[in-house]
Amino acid sequence: MKLEHVSKTIRHKVLFDDISFQIHKGLYRLTGKNGSGKSTLIRLLSGLSAFDNEKRLKLEGDVLFLDLNPIGLAPFSIKDNFYLLCKTYQVKLTPELEANVEAFFSDSYNDDYLHASVGTKLKLGLSLLLVKEWDYIFIDETLSTIDNDSLKIVAKQLVKLSKTSTIIYVFHNLSCLLLEQNSRILHIEGGKVREV
Repeated sequence: MKLEHVSKTIRHKVLFDDISFQIHKGLYRLTGKNGSGKSTLIRLLSGLSAFDNEKRLKLEGDVLFLDLNPIGLAPFSIKDNFYLLCKTYQVKLTPELEANVEAFFSDSYNDDYLHASVGTKLKLGLSLLLVKEWDYIFIDETLSTIDNDSLKIVAKQLVKLSKTSTIIYVFHNLSCLLLEQNSRILHIEGGKVREV
């Protein structure tokens, strides 16, 4: 993934000014002060938003983008929603993979989506990490809403996937040693992005 001389302005505020950098496969944590543009940058990198010149990054391969917006549907169960996601993302589900997902949800796999907790709803999107290899994964604060046991499962999977994927995440209050030890840092400051 390569950016060359791109900028982003929102409501007359310049968030990124003529930035250029390259990101290789691996696990990256995006850091910066509140309002520095972390969520904007992750949307730009995923191709969901355009730079000032209306240019969008076009990523080749399978892309997963997750944020704090749950992706399930009522009136289905968590399990039904998971099946819908597998169909949508063309996941070849095996009994072993489904068993891993069921364990990930613990006792809430058959719960009604509408009445599930926010953390359980957001785990629905994260469960896609357990059943498919992605070329690009973008996670904007989704990890901050899940319980510690689930976080350990996701962190282990992200480290594993980072050997073949480009993974960029925002995690405001990082509380996971495995992610800390295995993540490179992309830091935003003064409208510039640099690896530290």
